[in-house]
Amino acid sequence: MAFFARTYPNAQLGFIVGFIPIRLPAEHALFVIGLVSLFGSLVRGLRDNVAHSAHLGGLVFGMIYFELLIRGYLSKLGR
Repeated sequence: MAFFARTYPNAQLGFIVGFIPIRLPAEHALFVIGLVSLFGSLVRGLRDNVAHSAHLGGLVFGMIYFELLIRGYLSKLGR
């Protein structure tokens, strides 16, 4: 998700929250999902059965991977 949002920031993504469909640009969806994951990781006692810290880690990994790829650090590994 993070890699896609960084690659195509203006792509429209659709989500269903409850029964309400929501469409957001990918860069805004990345920000909202990051905030929800951060909030879920920090607040104890939530019983929503979601591994928020794992989702947050995946978002961070995707953004770091994108930056390394764009700056050319990953192309040097294959030589």
